[in-house]
Order: sequence, then structure tokens, then C-alpha cells
Amino acid sequence: IRSPQQIAVEDMDPLPDINFNSEGGYPIQLIRYIRSQHQYEICEEAVQELMKYDGKIGFTCIAGAYRTGKSFLMNRVLNIDSGAGFKVDYKVNACTEGIWMWSKPVYNEKDDSLIFFIDTEGANSVERDRTHDAKVFSLALLISSYFIYNSVGNIDEQAISNLSMVAEISRHIAIKAGVPSDEYSLSAYAPKFLWVLRDFVLEIQDTAGRRISAPQYLEMSLTDPAIVNKGSESTKRIRSTLISFLRDRDCITLVRPLDDEEKLKNAERTSTRYLRPEFLRGLNQIREKILDKCTPKQLNGNFVTPINFIAMLESYIQSINSGDVPTISTAWDYILKTEAENAFKSAKETYTTGLKKKFEDNTAKSAAQLYFAMMEIRDDALEMFYRLASTRTDSNSYFFELRDKLKEYIAGKEAKALEINEKLNITNCEDVVRPCFDKVENKIRVGDYRDDNLETFSQDLVEGMHRYSERTSGEAKCDVLVRFMESSFGLMMANIIDDIRQSLKTKSNANEREMARNQEKENEYRSQIKTLQDQNRTLDERVRKADEEKQRIEAQMRKLAADNERLAADLKAQVDKMKSMPKVNQSKEDELKFELKEAQTNLEAMKRENAQLKAKLTKKKGFCGL
Repeated sequence: IRSPQQIAVEDMDPLPDINFNSEGGYPIQLIRYIRSQHQYEICEEAVQELMKYDGKIGFTCIAGAYRTGKSFLMNRVLNIDSGAGFKVDYKVNACTEGIWMWSKPVYNEKDDSLIFFIDTEGANSVERDRTHDAKVFSLALLISSYFIYNSVGNIDEQAISNLSMVAEISRHIAIKAGVPSDEYSLSAYAPKFLWVLRDFVLEIQDTAGRRISAPQYLEMSLTDPAIVNKGSESTKRIRSTLISFLRDRDCITLVRPLDDEEKLKNAERTSTRYLRPEFLRGLNQIREKILDKCTPKQLNGNFVTPINFIAMLESYIQSINSGDVPTISTAWDYILKTEAENAFKSAKETYTTGLKKKFEDNTAKSAAQLYFAMMEIRDDALEMFYRLASTRTDSNSYFFELRDKLKEYIAGKEAKALEINEKLNITNCEDVVRPCFDKVENKIRVGDYRDDNLETFSQDLVEGMHRYSERTSGEAKCDVLVRFMESSFGLMMANIIDDIRQSLKTKSNANEREMARNQEKENEYRSQIKTLQDQNRTLDERVRKADEEKQRIEAQMRKLAADNERLAADLKAQVDKMKSMPKVNQSKEDELKFELKEAQTNLEAMKRENAQLKAKLTKKKGFCGL
């Protein structure tokens, strides 16, 4: 007869060897039970170990009755032999107390996550009561991504009865505080389930004698009426709860790791190469299932980081210790609160440390240096807060409350930093200002500055101010400079200012006298201009009259010329007439000659008069041109 392992190996493709690298790890207690106080606590060593990691994490947890070899199985899954793993003891008393964790996680490339392995205290120990077992079992279910239940032999009524704590799961876990939860509602938060049947030697068959697989065997044991109806009401209830609560369930069988009974007592210290091949192939299948099924832990649709996992665990432990039921919604709220508080604390420390480093040299900064330094530190702190408080749902009031609180803290620190920097600036300015003006002070002391060499004083003062400006910064630099100059140069400046005022007053009086003289000259010039304007108007009138006289004389000259021409013509006509006339008597001739002479005399007179008019006209023209 073939063993179930032989059947499974023959019916499936061979798996490549899967080895979990656990080297360098060690078992550390995650949750400790304090018997004297009946209280549970998270072990600080485990917290510190978890805090070394970041990102997505999953948890593979193994549980079962005590002395069923679950710790041995977990060690072999992790490729740990020679007694270096979780504690294994084959005595009657339970070996594992509380909940333990392997310190080094296994990287799962499939989900880019880390898988931590958890070993729990065995149930049904003579040293523990049922309530304690239920609490440990509930905690294991709550923290697991993949829950491995280890039992010996086949699935019978006793095996089902040993899972009675599952039937009471709704009594030990709640979704909301004060609101009862049924198994189906809780199933949304349940881990994936693997039932490992140890030391299994039977061939798996259904009620009709047909060969079936281990998962089919599990489903048959839970749902087949022919089997279920033979059980008690208690086992029926357990089966119903398993079906409702653990909806993603699987099963695998394992043969004994060794055939020799004596060697089994020291199986934990037996090298892997001496274990049965069928057992090793079964281990390989379990590893393959872990990599496939142990997905990153989530709560309310958000991946749980190591720091969130610790907060979640703290919430569950607090509820158990106070006598309450671990509540998933309370744990989620606690995660949000703790996450925001831790982010606030880390961001606050980052900001404080960064600010301290910026001022550790105890030197003043310029406004630009201080602005960019504080902006850098502020951005680093806020970036850390946003990174650590990664859950930013609208309902996460802790995120927004502590973010605003961080901003207020930063604003207060920045105001304080500005105040400190300003004090440093004042101190620095006061230390620097006097050396910058040594030259000016020395010359004042020996009296080198007078009112007639103010340019030298001005140049020296500007030179000192330039040096001072280069060596100082901050808003106080001007106030410090003014106070220094008032105290050091006040009297000299006052004397110089009085000299300047007197000089300005003298110049002002001279300017007033000059302005009066200029005003007199302006009035004189205005009077002369008025006289010239009046003369010009007189000349214009004389020119107008001269033009009129010219026109009259020209008209008179034209008349004289016409009369002259007419008289000459008459004279010529008379002469011609006389020449043509016969000789007359002497008296008549003399008369005519007299008339001719008189006419000639008149003509000469007219010519002289004409010449006088021309001369007069020329004279008038010359005057008008002047």
C-alpha cells in the first residue's frame, strides 16, 4: 500500500527544493505570560527586532496541542536543525510558553514582503487552563497571515474537539467594541488556514473507498453528512465554525520524520539528511504553500508595517489584560493613533536635532541662510511624519491633529530660532561695529575732521560702513550701527551739522541778495524792453506816415513830370510855330522871348522842386530803414 505522501508525490509535478534562509536568526519571545499577575506583555527584545525592518510583513503562525511536535515542524520548515531553533522537549510538560518569533524573517519575492514565523504555546497543557489557551489561540489567529494547525493522526472526532476554541472564536474576538460578531463576519479578518496531519500513515479515501487528496479529505471531514451526523452537537458546532470562519483552508499530511522510535526521541538534533525523503518532500510543499499563501498582513485594507503590527498587538494585549475582548476596530484605531504619535515624535526629534545642528556653531546667520536652513529642516521633519504616518484616510483624525500640532511646534521653534539668531546678530554686530570705524574714531580723536574737509570724513565713514555691512547681517545691524554712531560720533556730527547749517544759512542769505539784485536787473530789463516796445510802436507809426507821405510825394512827382512834359511839349510847339511864322516886329519877338524865358525859368524851378522832393523822399526812406 502506498502512503499518502507517495500518492501525493506521484500525482503532482515535483517541486524544486525550497530553502528558507534562517541563518543568523534566533528565537525570541514575542508575548510573555506573567503567571503571578495573569497578565500578558509584549517583550521589548522582539519589539526592537521588529523595528529593524520596514515595509510589508506577513506572519506564519503554528499552533496545536502541546507535545505534538509543532516547534519541531517549524524548525524544519525554517531549515533549522541541531537544536538551534525553537525549543523542543519531549517531556510531558509544555515546552513553549507564550508566543515566540524567529528573529530573522524570510523574504517573499512574490509579494515583495517579509515573512516572520511564530510558534505558540501548545494547547491543553496540564499547566494551563482553557481560558489561557483560548487567549493565546485568539492572539495567534489575530496576528497571523497564514495559520498552520498541527495535529497528530487523522481527522476524527477527537481532532475536531481539540479545535473547540475555534467554535468560541466570537467570544474572544470582536470587530467593534460592544457589538457581538459572528464567525462569518470575522472571517474577513481570518488568516488562511493549513491543517498539517502529522505521522499520517493511512491512505486517504472517501466514504466510498475512492482515493482523495488531503484538501478533499479535510472538506469531507467537515461537510460529509455521513461523518458529521455521527458526531456530537459540540463537534458539529466546531465544524460549522471552521467552515464559516476559516474560508480559505487547506490540508497536508506528513509521515514520521524517522522510522526508528528511539531516534525519534532525538529527532530535533538529527541532521536533515537523515530524515525520511517523504517527510522532506512534505516540508518542501509546506514551504511552497507558505510562499503562496502567506500574504502581507492587512487591516482595514491597509498593509501593516512592523510599527503598526506592534501597535495592533499592544491594543489586543491591553484588551485581554483588562478583561475585554480584543477588538479589531479598536486595534485599528490604536494603530492610527500610535502611528501618528510615533510619526509626530520622530518628526519632532528630527526637527529639533536638525535645528540644533544648524546653531551648534553659535554664530549668527543671514536672513537667507536662516530661511533656507529652516525650510530644509522643516521639509525633512514633515517628510518623515508623512512617511511614518502613512495611513491618511479622511477618518484618521489622529493624522490631521498631530500633523497640525507638528506644524505648530515647528512654527514655535522657528520663531524661537529667529529670536535666538537675532540676539546672535546683535551680539555679532556690537562686536564688529567698533573695529570697522577705528580709522574714523582715531581721526576724530586727533581732530583731523573739520568743516572744510567733510569729503574726507564722508569717504572714511562710507568705507567703515562698507566693512560693517560685509561682516554683519540681520535686521538689527542698522539699529546697532545707529546706536554706535550716536554714541561715538554724536558730538562731532552735531558740530559738523551746525557748521553745515551755518554755511547753508550764509549761502542762503547770499542767494537771497543775489536774487534781489537779479530781480532789480529783471525789472530794469523789463522797463527797457517796455521803452523799446514803445519806441518800436512810435517808429511803426512814423513809418506808416512816411509811407503815406511817400505815396503823396510820388503822386505829386508824377503830376509834376506830367506837367513838365506837357509844358515842354507846349514850348516846343510854340518854338516850332515861331520858326514857321514870318518875322514879326521886334516888340513882339521880345515878348515872345520873355515868355519863353519865363517858361524855361518855371521849368527849372519845377526841376529843382522835383529834386528836392526826391531828396526828401530818400531821407524819409533812410529814417524808416534805421
